[in-house]
Amino acid sequence: MKGLIGEDNLVDSDKNNFLKKHVLFVLSSFDVGGAEIDVLKLATILVNKGYEVTIASKGGNLEKRLPPNVRILHLNVVSKNLGVFILNKLRILSYCIANQVTLLNPQSIKGILISVLAAKLLKIPLVATIHNLYDAKWLVESAFLLNRIPNITLFVSEYERQRLIKAGMRPELSRVMYSGIDLKNFAIKSESCRYEKIGIIGRLSKEKGVDFGIQAFAKIAGQYPETKLMIVGDGRERQHLLTLTRKLGVERQ
Repeated sequence: MKGLIGEDNLVDSDKNNFLKKHVLFVLSSFDVGGAEIDVLKLATILVNKGYEVTIASKGGNLEKRLPPNVRILHLNVVSKNLGVFILNKLRILSYCIANQVTLLNPQSIKGILISVLAAKLLKIPLVATIHNLYDAKWLVESAFLLNRIPNITLFVSEYERQRLIKAGMRPELSRVMYSGIDLKNFAIKSESCRYEKIGIIGRLSKEKGVDFGIQAFAKIAGQYPETKLMIVGDGRERQHLLTLTRKLGVERQ
């Protein structure tokens, strides 16, 4: 399974003495979400392989599912207060010095900005991970930062990478690394119920593409009338998606 940095990349780096032992992830929170789930899985893998792992965020319910030896550093990464922003940069720097962090992996543009001081002063590799940028008006500024701060930027989709390339990011400074899925957690009970239910779980916002899922479901609903689509989540696209289900005639499925 490969996640935000890539298990194989980290293991191989041991051989060439590039990355050593301590990875610091920087997130806005650690509640249920795509980035958080990815970091949870990757942190568990790394700890099992002998790495030290620290997660810096404002905290959240997923902390309960972390291995006991994962360290927690609580920071309000998304604060708009200048004083808090500067303090966060200094806390990351101090933590990296005290705990010999050897890789920084911020999960957002704000995470990059509070990690850059430690990365530059201590010469720690900074591998950024971008899941999605919600506000298109910041694309050009984000591309500018990604060209200058991270050693490399990982994207969880080619779509998001192309958005930043069109905004001015240099293609050679980025890679796509899809979020890992452990197939052992899923099992088909029998062929007869294979397509009985289809689920979508996530925030109901445009960048999540839930409308494409509904449109795809509408194309098979007639052929498999017993199939149900279950959407779990909320967000600004909720009313639009409800209207779409009615327009396609699948609101009762």
